[in-house]
Amino acid sequence: MKTGKITSIAKFIALSLPIIILGLILSTSSVNAQVSASVKANASVNVTKLSADRVAKGDKELDKRVESLNKLNDRVGEMKRLTDAQKSAIQGEIKAVILNLTTLKAKIDAEGTTGTTSLKEDLQSITTNYRVYALIMPQIHILAALDRIGNLTDAFAILGTKIEGRIAEAKTAGKDVAALEKNLTDFRAKITDENAEAQKALNLITPLAPDNGDKTVMTANKKALTDARAAIKKAHQDIMDARKIAGTMVKALGDNSLKASVNGSASTTVSH
Repeated sequence: MKTGKITSIAKFIALSLPIIILGLILSTSSVNAQVSASVKANASVNVTKLSADRVAKGDKELDKRVESLNKLNDRVGEMKRLTDAQKSAIQGEIKAVILNLTTLKAKIDAEGTTGTTSLKEDLQSITTNYRVYALIMPQIHILAALDRIGNLTDAFAILGTKIEGRIAEAKTAGKDVAALEKNLTDFRAKITDENAEAQKALNLITPLAPDNGDKTVMTANKKALTDARAAIKKAHQDIMDARKIAGTMVKALGDNSLKASVNGSASTTVSH
């Protein structure tokens, strides 16, 4: 009896074992499939998040560029030393760059959910293909500085004429004005030097064109911009020296009516 039961149990196990093993295999396959699906899902989430982060960073860079270009566009419109034609040409270039950057942003946003190679290339193009931005920004800053220098030159020319008149009156009254006459000569020499430096800066930046990735052109542009800034710095120093000389003359003449003109020039900056 016992032997029969054992035999029956053995037969049951023999028949059931393949089913049990098959169940384990299917169960393991199901678990592996779930794990694989989970890994793929997580990978997809990570890719999507990475793309979103890249897009957000790219959008931020593009928005910053467009904002600064819009400000420069307004600044160009306020420049007094440029002709309407010059303003129109510069503003047209600025608007063209803004349009290109805006179009690029829309393209990047559309590619943001795919994480494609195109997205990577478009993000890289913010700095590689839009080198015009790297040139036009400093160019316009320099133009703005030159515009302020020109305005100061006009103000100093008027001030010099007034001082010359006061010196002539003092001379007619019998006063010794030799020192004042020398000061006036020095004052005008500083203005002449300032004008020369300003013109030098203008000549340096006017012919520049975007390098478009050409390292030789990029190096030449960088040197021209550096030299132009150096010229503006010298022009600024000439203006400060001229203002100091003007202050000395006005003080010697005892003419308080001219102090406002001297002090006004002191509050005007020529940044670049």
